[in-house]
Amino acid sequence: MIDKALKMTENIEDWYDRAEVFADIASVLLPPHDYDILASLVLEWPDVLLPNLAQELSATLSVSSVGSSFKELLVVFSGREDSIKVEPDCISFLPLRSGSTIKRRVEITPLRPGQVPLGIRIEGLGISLKRDIRLVVAPILPRLLAPHGEIVEGGRFLVPFEVELTSRVEITALKIAYEREALKLLKMPDLRGAAGPGKLRGSVIFEALRPGELRLGPLVVRTPDYEVPSELLTIHVRPARPELSVEFEAPGWVRPGEELRLTAKVRCVRGKALGVVPSFEPGDAWAPLLVQEEAIGDMGPGEEATLEFVLIALREGRSSPGKLVLSYSDLEGKEYRLEQEAPEISVSRIQRPVAPRERRRPARAEARPVSIPLKPRRIVALPLSIKLAPISPKPLEKEELALRLGRVEFWDAEALGPMPEGPSVELKGLIGSGGLSIVYLGSIAGRGVAVKVPLFPRPWRTLERSEQEALLAEAELMTKLKHPNIVAVLAYGTSPWAWVALELMEGGSLRAILDQHYSEGLPIRETVLMGIQLADALEHGVHHYGIVHRDIKPGNVLFTADGIPKLADLGLAKLMMRSSRGGEVKGTPAYLAPEQVDPGTYGEVDWRTDIWQLSLTLYEALTGRNPFMAPSPVEIQARVVSVQPKKPSDIRPDVPKSLDEVLLTGLAKEKEDRYETAEGLRRALLAVLEEELSHG
Repeated sequence: MIDKALKMTENIEDWYDRAEVFADIASVLLPPHDYDILASLVLEWPDVLLPNLAQELSATLSVSSVGSSFKELLVVFSGREDSIKVEPDCISFLPLRSGSTIKRRVEITPLRPGQVPLGIRIEGLGISLKRDIRLVVAPILPRLLAPHGEIVEGGRFLVPFEVELTSRVEITALKIAYEREALKLLKMPDLRGAAGPGKLRGSVIFEALRPGELRLGPLVVRTPDYEVPSELLTIHVRPARPELSVEFEAPGWVRPGEELRLTAKVRCVRGKALGVVPSFEPGDAWAPLLVQEEAIGDMGPGEEATLEFVLIALREGRSSPGKLVLSYSDLEGKEYRLEQEAPEISVSRIQRPVAPRERRRPARAEARPVSIPLKPRRIVALPLSIKLAPISPKPLEKEELALRLGRVEFWDAEALGPMPEGPSVELKGLIGSGGLSIVYLGSIAGRGVAVKVPLFPRPWRTLERSEQEALLAEAELMTKLKHPNIVAVLAYGTSPWAWVALELMEGGSLRAILDQHYSEGLPIRETVLMGIQLADALEHGVHHYGIVHRDIKPGNVLFTADGIPKLADLGLAKLMMRSSRGGEVKGTPAYLAPEQVDPGTYGEVDWRTDIWQLSLTLYEALTGRNPFMAPSPVEIQARVVSVQPKKPSDIRPDVPKSLDEVLLTGLAKEKEDRYETAEGLRRALLAVLEEELSHG
């Protein structure tokens, strides 16, 4: 019969820092031999472990005394497969000698944040002792997610990520490792600040510089105390479709029978063109003397090759000397063929002046024939037949109720009547707040108004001078913009701080109307009527004065109690003559135009930026969707410059094709491809309206 006794200390002070296991085996008898062992096992690991990273756990066995036949002690580790990895999961202490100390090391890799259990089992000569401990793992787990869609060389792509936080954490930096010769980092989100618990999501924007299998990461989240890396991500970049261009150089005139020297400059615009082979097919009126058709070989982006041809003009007239054909393939073996006709050459015994070919620009939508008068009628201040979203002011705090705003700098006597002595504005309720200001329901000279003051937290603090000047600059700007479809400034002043009294728009915003009543979009006729009026406001009330709004969106289209739409909030408006560059992206992310996102590619902001934003607002009003909406501002900006919106009729089949054309023209990526003016957009919408009316 075997008699066993096994003891472990239960008063360990801190399981998260150190676990001490004392195995004391006394009087274990197995006749005819005696077995005695007295030993201690100490496990040590870092105070805080990092997820997805292999770290060391040390095990030290100190043997006080051991019987001659007690040969080996095993320590076995176990844990959930989705929580922790241990390599190796079993360690052996051998040989066992009295007074000896044996050290072993294992690697532990936590797979999730928070507290992770680890099972420990000690075995030897029939002894089995089990203990579960809990490891403290940093409460951060970053993950790189696979990009959506195909990645092509030379193109931009998004790498989504998420950071799981099991407790509140102060994030000081976010960085990502990548192959700099293969990728170019374009946008990196800023997650600095306190966050959690929960998940933070975002995307990193890259440009692929070369094809192949690329390793990306890790994504590293830095806190004041430690850095937590993600696992690596492998992406596949397809080679770009090779694109070649050909530019010919030749005299514009030769005599019959005279040699013509024709030069063709071949350039690789993008991608990698393999095995480029030229061939030349002469025209009917030309005979080749020298044709260079040797293989050019492989061409990379920016590389050029020059080909020369000599031909004889056979007869008089005007014709092309011939056609250059280039055959090549891409890195995946797909074959391509480019055919480029040489420019026409005049063949005559007497030289005649050759008029340069007129450069044709793509036709704009406003240039197409439309059934409208030469001077289209103006439709302004026309109510829409839609459900409104009336404002619901909230109660004010005592300090706000007691406020009286005064020191008038501007007073619209035509709207408010003669200015009374010592005029003041009373605040009656809180309408809402935006990124730059708070809007109250107020009263001035017995008339309800919307009162705008700079945004600041309550309780009150002293306003910065720049905040007050920004609001007054907006107010002064809006007093110049007189139009029935622009919210009017009635008065403004500077006491006790800058304030502006605006026309009260009781019907609410287009944003609220869509959210509350028209999630699938407004009626087509009402959308077009609204667009006509807002385009008129831009042409005659904003752009006419050399001003760009820059922040047109559903939240800045307000309605009167009668349903008349009006443009509001010129807080980001600028004179067109002033540059909008400088590295700072201004505006609402979901409604930025391509030139606001990437001015280096699409140029500076100008009046056509407003045409984009109004077209996008009408698109959303019609379909209930913003085609560029995404979970984060970075993803939105990437979609703005890379995604072509669907036709509204693909989302809503009753939308006429003519309205598809109008909105997609206004949403062209290049400014030159949009309507030249807001008046052009207005005329196109008016044509759609008349088409709808003519069909019933």
